[in-house]
Amino acid sequence: MTKDSILANVRRLLPELAAAPDLEEGRTLPAWVVARLKEAGCFRMCMPRSWGGPELTTLEQLEIIEALASVNASVAWCVMIGCDSGLYSGYLDDGVARELYGSLDAVQAGWVYPGGRAIETDGGYKVTGRWIFGSGIKHADVIGAGCLIYEHGSPRLDAEGRPEWIVVLGKQGDFDIEDNWDTTGLHGTGSHNYHVKGGFFPRAHSFSFRQPAQRDGLLWQRNDTFLRKMAAIPLGVCRAALDFTHGYLQERQDFNTRTPLRNSPIVQHKLAECELKHNAARAYLYRTLERQWRCLESGEVPDERLRADVWLSRVSAFRSSREVILALYDLVGGPAIRRGETPIERAMRDSLTWCQHLVGKESGYEAVGNLLLNGSVAEGFPML
Repeated sequence: MTKDSILANVRRLLPELAAAPDLEEGRTLPAWVVARLKEAGCFRMCMPRSWGGPELTTLEQLEIIEALASVNASVAWCVMIGCDSGLYSGYLDDGVARELYGSLDAVQAGWVYPGGRAIETDGGYKVTGRWIFGSGIKHADVIGAGCLIYEHGSPRLDAEGRPEWIVVLGKQGDFDIEDNWDTTGLHGTGSHNYHVKGGFFPRAHSFSFRQPAQRDGLLWQRNDTFLRKMAAIPLGVCRAALDFTHGYLQERQDFNTRTPLRNSPIVQHKLAECELKHNAARAYLYRTLERQWRCLESGEVPDERLRADVWLSRVSAFRSSREVILALYDLVGGPAIRRGETPIERAMRDSLTWCQHLVGKESGYEAVGNLLLNGSVAEGFPML
């Protein structure tokens, strides 16, 4: 499949997703939705060409995920996480990766930050830990879990004095899933917690993001590849909310004056301001990621300013989209509070939730500032 064929499949699928019963009811994607997404090629976006996969560029991935988000943020979020299968596979020996990811449509889930302890043993690691935000974990084929390697009761340090951080990969059944995903928004992502106690994971099924990938190709040149496509979700939801509000305002009158809302200076001003914020955030993101991709194509190492822009443009997309959606929520008024009556209510809940993710929080500003002023990355931001 190519980007164009996957995108065409997605566009044909959108009306079916839009007309489906509440996809949030089960707090995870229904099996039929996962099957249709696999048929469309969504989960194979990052699979390498050497395997017969499309190996889509960052911008191509963004376009597909943004289209899905225009109908349902939870569906788009699960695709964004699930298609990491191709990226993870590039950090493993190719033969091991082909065995673990037995299909181009294999789905990935898991939390890579170290929520577990790994103790080295013959041929692998004994792992104990608990991880959060396992988006799509109930329909995942491979599950990742970040760990620190422990030795003699303390984290083992690498040559640079940092705790050794690895990700172990397992299958369904290797972890116990906690059914605890009951949240404000992104309710259909099934981002349950999961845990294991003393589970064995082969060394060949583990890797470190601090080490180079074992596969050539631009997708594996920098470990921030996993984060680049995330901002497509708030942008897609925000655009759909704007388009809905445009049509909604055409048909409504002010409750007190009975004048058309489309003729209200206040409404006109606010809607224009929302368009400005959305389009500015989207342009910043796409332009920055285009610059990064060209830099990687030329074999250059992105400098501190470009790395800062990549992070900040993503934060901007998350937080600006929330600002716009909350403003639209006010413009729509009373009907926006009723679940299912307009898409604005769900967009509002989703926007509040996605801004609690690390990539949407202002907590990264200090790390970005440190990078720009001192040229170094603060602990806790390994993908900056």
